[in-house]
Amino acid sequence: MSANWDYAMLTLDASQYGGPEQFRKALDRAGQRKGAIKTIVAVALVAVVYSAYRSRFVQTQIAKARYWLSSRFQKPEWLSKQQVHLLDSAGNEKEETDDE
Repeated sequence: MSANWDYAMLTLDASQYGGPEQFRKALDRAGQRKGAIKTIVAVALVAVVYSAYRSRFVQTQIAKARYWLSSRFQKPEWLSKQQVHLLDSAGNEKEETDDE
């Protein structure tokens, strides 16, 4: 592996930073900055996705999708009261079910 290194360029870069110790510290700081930026972006993305999921719009759309799927494959008896309420508040008509 060391046969592939260009020692002349590495020595020149290190001398421009004031020696090998300062060069290593500069590389560490650059890596830390890149890691910090990636972390900030990841945390912001998670926060946006979480807030979108928790929003009423997304919950309504999930309830609509479940209701639609259940009406295609089985009776919608497994819907919770909250999901039925979300469907009703979204303006959809409730399907009449046979109560025995």
